This record gives sequence, structure tokens and C-alpha cells, in this order.
Amino acid sequence: MKKIMSLLAIMILGIILVACSDKKIAVESITITSDKIYLNVNSTQELKVTVLPVDATNKALTFSIEDKTVATLDNNKVTGVKVGETKVTVSSVDKPELKKEIHIFVVSKTWPSAEIYDFSGFNLPEFINYTSVNVNKENLNSLTLEIKGIAKDLVDQSLNYYKEELIKQGWVVKTYDNHSGQLTHPSYNYYISMHNEFVHNGDTVELSIIKISDSEEHAHHHWDSIQTLVKTKFNIDLPDFIGSHEVEYKEVDNEITGTLELANRGENLNDFLETLIKEGFLKEEGSNDHAGTYEKDGLEFYYHLSHDNENIIQFKVSKHEHHHDHHHWDSIQTLVKTKFNLDLPDFIGSHEVEYKELDNEITGTVELANRGENLNDFLETLIKEGFLKEEGSNDHAGTYEKDGLKFYYHLSHDNANIIQFKVSKHEHHHDHYHWDSIQTLVKTKFNLDLPDFIGSHEVEYKELDNEITGTVELANRGENLNDFLETLIKEGFLKEEGSNDHAGTYEKDGLKFYYHLSHDNANIIQFKVSKHEHHHDHYHWDSIQTLVKTKFNLDLPDFIGSHEVEYKETDNEITGTVELANRHENLNDYGKLLIDLGFIADDKNNDHVGIYTKELVEFSYHVSHDNENYLDIKITTKKNTWEDVKNIVSEKFQITLSEFLDIKNTTLQVSENKVIFIIEVKNEVLESNLNTFLNSFDEKVWIKNENNDSHMGYLTKANEIQISYHNNKAHGQNTIEFEISSKVKATTTWPENELKAILGFELPKFEGYTALVFSNESKSITLKVSESLTEKVLAYVETLKSNGWTVFKENPYVTTLDSQNGTYRMFIRNGMVNSDQVDIILNEITK
Repeated sequence: MKKIMSLLAIMILGIILVACSDKKIAVESITITSDKIYLNVNSTQELKVTVLPVDATNKALTFSIEDKTVATLDNNKVTGVKVGETKVTVSSVDKPELKKEIHIFVVSKTWPSAEIYDFSGFNLPEFINYTSVNVNKENLNSLTLEIKGIAKDLVDQSLNYYKEELIKQGWVVKTYDNHSGQLTHPSYNYYISMHNEFVHNGDTVELSIIKISDSEEHAHHHWDSIQTLVKTKFNIDLPDFIGSHEVEYKEVDNEITGTLELANRGENLNDFLETLIKEGFLKEEGSNDHAGTYEKDGLEFYYHLSHDNENIIQFKVSKHEHHHDHHHWDSIQTLVKTKFNLDLPDFIGSHEVEYKELDNEITGTVELANRGENLNDFLETLIKEGFLKEEGSNDHAGTYEKDGLKFYYHLSHDNANIIQFKVSKHEHHHDHYHWDSIQTLVKTKFNLDLPDFIGSHEVEYKELDNEITGTVELANRGENLNDFLETLIKEGFLKEEGSNDHAGTYEKDGLKFYYHLSHDNANIIQFKVSKHEHHHDHYHWDSIQTLVKTKFNLDLPDFIGSHEVEYKETDNEITGTVELANRHENLNDYGKLLIDLGFIADDKNNDHVGIYTKELVEFSYHVSHDNENYLDIKITTKKNTWEDVKNIVSEKFQITLSEFLDIKNTTLQVSENKVIFIIEVKNEVLESNLNTFLNSFDEKVWIKNENNDSHMGYLTKANEIQISYHNNKAHGQNTIEFEISSKVKATTTWPENELKAILGFELPKFEGYTALVFSNESKSITLKVSESLTEKVLAYVETLKSNGWTVFKENPYVTTLDSQNGTYRMFIRNGMVNSDQVDIILNEITK
């Protein structure tokens, strides 16, 4: 009987197993690591594709290639055949409609392994997504690789990938961001400097290998050596450079170049530049905290902050034969007449003029008896003599044009009696077409139709990534343009505020058509057709009130008399303009309402500009120069101090924080159950000061996680309050992010119903977490993910995209997505607080 029962049990179990095995798990999505692949002729690269969910029954994929003469496929491996472009399509066998396309670029490129090894004695991994490399050996101590052909949207990704490849080979990151980086190796007497020229509108990445030793071409001295050399060479005195240490320089015919180490770079440099001005040097236009030039009697002192060492500046002292001369305004009038055959009017009130002459321009400064009055009179005279004022010109800076000659002016920041000016004339050459060429290009590029332009003759244009700019000649400019603009409106374009007979913008589905009457030819208009994903929207004041309440948890009063509002939002501020029925009256009334709500008015507030503050929020206004009915506004979190952090933390959590030393900047964000603060600390003391701060917490009260280190970790108190920290030094930043929050009991249940109640639609479940904490108040989910955190985040992003979410912005640590209906924005933080933690934060998008 027992044997019969055992056999029966086995049969039942078998039936159950067979039934379970029949259950099919469908493929939901497929993901790829990149939609662009660059490879050499005869080189092979594996295409990495992930099928989700991971336990799908049929995970098989098919790969097909568009042009087999450019590249060939062997399953998921692609091999370059000849230089060109093609496309690989990856499809799910289970669901053929699930597809991904990968663009393949086969190039002829050679990584200079031999040159690198000959110079340094070691190898470096090959860069990715490039097309060519130029090798420059400037001297015995450095080798620079100029890497070209990287698509702009792949630069950050390529640099991050290469940094990680270097780390795998033992290189240690000293500094790193999307602009530049430096790495050293414990086994090599060299360091690597990475510099992204795309940040400066270039098209290359520079990778330099530099020997760490005294250069054979440079001598080490102190600043008095430079002072002596400049005096001997150019007969001009340079002031002392307080705070300077070692100087390294080299001397050529007309210049001295080198580097200077400073005790406190920002402070020491500012003091030196102020001393230069006191000793008669003039600050050239465009000079700033990062780089610039000061000049005196033809001697130029140029400086640039080093990207490789935060204590170093690079400098150049030079003197050229062609330098500024001191004259009067009649010298400029004569030169403009001779050079450009145009007359400039007298500049009443002008004293000394200093200028220099280049091929197509004259630049300089002019000293005025009464800058405001003299400049206004001169500009009015320009208009009387046929010059046209360019859009955006104001009391501070602007441009006036006549017959192709441009007069540009800018008030000097260094001297209240000085204006900087430039007189220039340039010729531009374009191709000649007719309007149908523009219509075809707009249709191809932006998938939108432009109407016929009746009366148009010849068209000149050039094409950039997201825009087309050019000129069109019209038979009757006023009549033809008006007819065209009316046709735009009939076809659904909206006229933007401020548009008029002279210039304006019309928009439809994100496509903008901008026009401006040419000053040089009465039959010509200048135009630009562009399409950008993110642009200003037009709202009313209640939109600002709602956004401020959501973003800063603060109430703003109604703005009586306000009409249309235009604004844009960034992380910590809202900027925009508001149109008022009676600007003076409405602004005064609004200031009183702000004070009634507890805002504090700045002592210097007036009818033109002012600031009101409450708690951590600052409301500032500035009267628009362009329209007397407009007010420019900015609402932002004010600059915080460590004292602000201590007070908020004490109030919310009854915790007394000790002092954190050497803080340069503090950013503070506050919600009901959480305080986040980010502090910037001097690089050389960041880790030691972090350790001192963490050790100040009483070990009898606070429990430290056993995996805490100088990079990240957390402490808990009575299992109720948690303090987590994340040191960004490893990511090339001198900041530490802290988060203090009231702990909530963790669960393993996905908050499906709670999320649907908030969003109005279902949010896909994050797969693979071991515990979560959901906050209804902050609309956030904190997930514990023990293994493969990055892969699971990438998979979740793909799941969201397949559910209609679109990626707004992403980097290695934060991905931002917008919901399909445009009502919510999601932030996914990948391991920023703890290495096994994912944070999902939902913010309502206010319109």
C-alpha cells in the first residue's frame, strides 16, 4: 500500500512539473549598451544585447545587417570590411516586433601603441568611438594624443569608459570631470592628463602622457626671477606675487611662458590681478577667474588655471611690436574712414583713446568725461547717421550697424569712465539657392512643412546640427514678409511675443522660424529655422506659485496685474519674465504682499532691482531693458552656510552637528523627513576633515555600518535616524553629499496601489531588489539591491522606456525620465548614497 501511495505521489508531482514547465514567460524588452559602434577595417567587436526579463522562456535573438560590403555579421559579432556606414538590426525571436538598431561606423584608424610604448615604456588601452589620432611630442617629457572624430553625444560616455579602462590597469584618478582629468600610476613615473576640447566648442579629446620629473627644458625658480627677467627683457616692472612658491619657465624671443604654484590659487591670483590694475595694467575684455590677459605699454600678462593641479596657474609674459597706442577719437575716425570707407561721428566728451588694429577690426578703449551721458549722445548720433541698433543692445553693451560695419561697445567693469569698443567689417560667403531648397531641407531635417515664400528670389544658407540660417532676397520686403507670416499663422504657427515688422519668431511643434530685416540691403531678410526639445513655455502667475510650492515648499502671493509669464526651471532656481499691466504700481503692491507673508526686503531694493528673502528662498527682480511692461524674475535657494545646516538639522532631528572645517560652499535641500546637504571642501583636507567629522559622533549612540570607508557609508541612531555620506573625490569633485532622514520600516512589497494613486497610472516594478522603503510624502522609493546594481538600473530604464517614459538627461549616477503624458519627472540615483542603494524620486511637472 505504501508503495502504491509513493508511486501515486510521484505521478502527481510529475504532472505538476509538466504543467509548470508549460508556462511561457514572454520577452518584454531588449537593451543594447550603445546605438553607435566605431571599429576598424578587419577588426571585430561583440554586440552586447540583454533580453528582459532574465527568465524569459525564449531569449533567442536574430541579427541582420543592412550593407554586407561595409561590415559582416557572425551571430552577435560584427567585423569591419571597408570604410563606411551601415546598420545592424537586433530582433527578438519570441516577439519580432521588439527591435533595436545599432549604427556601425567602419573607419580607418590606428591606435599609436608603438609611439606610446617608445615614449613611456608602457601600453595604454585604445580609446573608443574615434576615427583618427594625431601624435604630438612637444619635448622629451610629454607626448600628446589628439583624438578626433568622436560624435558629440558620445564624448562624455567615451571619456568615462576610458577612465574606467585605465583604472582597471592600475591608474588612480586624481581629478576628473567632463572637462578634464588627471590620473597617476604607482608603478610609473608618469601621469595622464585628459582634456575635453568639446567644452570649448572644439572637436577633439587630448590625452597627454607627462613625465613626473624636473624638466630638462625648464628651470625652477621663484617669482623674483620672472620680475628680473621681465625688467631686463622688456624694461617693465611686474609686481610681487604674494603666495607664490616655485616657478617653472622657459624663455623664447618675445615671450616668457611657465607655471606658478600658489598657496591659495583663487585668493593669490585675485590679489595679483588687482595689483596689476593699480600699477596701470588694463584688463582685456573676456578676462575672468579662469583665464585672461592684462596689458600695459604693449606688455601682455596672460594667465590660465591649470586643469591638472588646483594650485597651479599657467602664465605667459610677452611683448609684440604692434600694441595699443594712446590717441584721441579723431584717430579712430581717420582709421575707420581709411580702412572701411565709412564715417564715424564725433564722440563728444571723449578723452584718451587706446586701440589696436587687426585685419578686419579695430578694438580698444575710450575714456569719457561722463560715461552714461556721452555714450547715449554718441549712440543717438549713430542712429541719426543711418546706423541700425541691433536687437538686445542696451545701456551696458550692444552693437550698431551700417553697410556691414559694426560698432560694438561694452561698459568696462574696471573703470567707471571707460568703455571698450570694437569696429569691424566681415564678409561671409554662402551658397545660392531658391526657397524650395529650404522647404525640402526643413521637411527632411525636421519633418515639418514650410509654406511657399511668394516674392522670394535668391536664397543663401548654411546648415548646422539643429538649425538652418541664411538670407532671402524679396521683391517687396515688407509686403512679401507680411504675406508669408500670415500664411505661417494659417498653417498653425504661433507668433511669439515681441515679434514685429522688424524681427520676430513663429513656432509650431517645436520648430521655430526666426526673421530679422537686414541692415545692409532693403530687399533682404535674415532667417533661422531651428528645432530644440526644450524651450520656454508661456503660463500665468499661478504656475509659478505652484512650482515654488512644489520645489521650495514656500507660498508666493498672487501677483495682481500680471499677464503672461515665461519661465524656465533648473535644479535650484526658476528664472523668467512676467508681463505687468502697470509695472511700477503692480511691483510696489507685490513687494508689500511679500512682506506680509514674512519675506524680508533688502535695504537696497528700488523700482529697478531688488531682493526679498524668506527662510532659504530668495526672490529677486530686475526691470527688463527690452520692454517697459516686463519684469525679469529669479527664484532660487539662497547661498547656505554650515550654520544653516546645523540649525535645520537641530530643528528637525534634535541632532547637534559638530563643526566641519574648511568648507568653501554649502548647498541645502529640506523636505519633511529628510535633509540633504552638499559641502565643497578643499581637496587636500577633504578626507581628513570628513574622518574628523564622522569621529565626532558618539559611538555609544550612533552605530556605524561595518562597510563604511572614506568614500561612502552611513550611521544610524536607535534605528530611527540615518545619516549617509558620499565622498565625490573619487569622481573628480571636492564635494561630500550628506543625507539625514527618519528611517521608515523596510518592506519587500512593491507599492503598486500607492504609486497609482499618486501618478494616476501604474509604474512598472523594479526587478531584483531585496528590500524597499516607500515615502508617500516625498514620492520616493529607496531600494536595496545586493547584486548587479548597475545592470538592474539599466534594465529598469529600458522597461520604463517601453512603457512610454522618455529619457530627459542621464549620466553614470543619475538618470532623469519624463512620463508619457508629461505630468511626472523621475530621478533614478544609482549607488550615490550607498553602493547597494537605488533611489527613485518622482516630481510633478508643473505647467
